[in-house]
Order: sequence, then C-alpha cells, then structure tokens
Amino acid sequence: MMCASLRVGLYLTIFSLSYCLDNHQQNYLVCRPLDTLFEQQPSSSLNQSTSRGPPGRPGKRGPRGEQGVQGRPGVVGPQPLMNWTQIDNRINKIINDEKRNCTGVVYRNHCYWLPRTVAKYSSNGGKSSATNLCSFYGATLVDIETEEMYNVLYNYIQKVWVAYIDQPTKEYVSVWLAATYRNGNVLSSRGGNVYTWWHSGHPDSNTAIGLIVSTGPGRVAPNTGMWTTTETSIYPVPFCRL
Repeated sequence: MMCASLRVGLYLTIFSLSYCLDNHQQNYLVCRPLDTLFEQQPSSSLNQSTSRGPPGRPGKRGPRGEQGVQGRPGVVGPQPLMNWTQIDNRINKIINDEKRNCTGVVYRNHCYWLPRTVAKYSSNGGKSSATNLCSFYGATLVDIETEEMYNVLYNYIQKVWVAYIDQPTKEYVSVWLAATYRNGNVLSSRGGNVYTWWHSGHPDSNTAIGLIVSTGPGRVAPNTGMWTTTETSIYPVPFCRL
C-alpha cells in the first residue's frame, strides 16, 4: 500500500510539472495546486492586460439622436435684490397720487398747472429754464393737441394767473408751450397732433411757441392765442404737464 501511494504521488507531480512547462511555452504561467487546477475561471480575467497602447483617433460622429423628454423644473432661485415690478408700481402710484392731488387742472388723466402764478414781466428766463423747472417736478412743457384741450387749458390759466408783480396792469400772461415751428409746420414734442390758434401777426420766422392768455376785458382775440418767439425770450412763464 505504501508503494502504491508513492507511485500515485509521483505521477501527479510529473503531471503538474508537465502542465506548467507546456503552458510556459505559450507565455502563460499556470502553476497551481492540483485540487484547483480545473476550476472554471471568469473569461474576463483571462483577457485582461496591465498594459494599454495609445488611444486611436475618434471615429466619425454618429447621427443626432432623438430629443429626450423635457426635464423637471429646477429649484426656484432666490428673490432678486431689486423688484422692478414693485418699483414701477410704486412710481405709477406716486404719479397717480400727484394727479389726484393736482393743484392745476386734470385733463385726460394728466395734470396741467402753472408752477408760478406771480412773476416779474421780463425776468423769467428762456425756454430751457422753463423746461428745467417742469423737469424738477417730473413733468414736461405742454403740447396742445385739440381745440377742446386748448379751451380747457386756456380757461384754467385765465382763472389762476395773478399778475406780473412789476407790471400789475398788464391784462395777459404768456406761457411756454412744448411745440416748435419749423418750415411752416408746427411740430409736437411727442410726435402727435398739435392744435393751433394764432395770435395776430403770427407765426413768424422764429421757432419757439408761447401762448398768450387774456386776464382782463381789454385783451381779447385776435390779441390772444399762440405766438412764435425766440428760445431765449424772457417773457413767457413755465406751463407744465404731469
């Protein structure tokens, strides 16, 4: 029995050595215990290599795939530091409040007023000075668009004007308008329609336009109405629109 066991062990040793030698010639080293020699190995482990060559050139781009479904909405971000909608609403509210508290006359949702009802006759500055005064209140000079508007504004000025303090006997007041007169045409500052009712002898070659309003019985048409003058005229007073 002892001789038989030695013989079997010798045969197994020779078989194992032969297996290692045969596989070594094929650049594999498979020297393992006999009891695990014939266990099945994963195919991926046999094909792996620890060295890898340089990457090849990318292939031709394939056709564009179909558009995927729209994703879910993202998380709502933080509120902006400035809420412009609220600011615009606030500005509109202030303007509307000013119109409701208008110290002049409201016509078609705009407030028209004379910032000065008393002034010196020849110390009122030019048109640019009047424009700046209206701008101080967030307003502009006035464009008269229709005959109805003309009558409303004329009557308002006639009622509220007090006097030229240095010439109180004058029975009229002249106010600046926004429109200009060029090449025989009256041009609105806003590009809209303009109504005209000219003072006697006007228009002439000047470009700025004022409105003469009667404040007494001695000053009537045709000695009232619109007149052309220079931009630097010192007689008209500001007339503003908000």
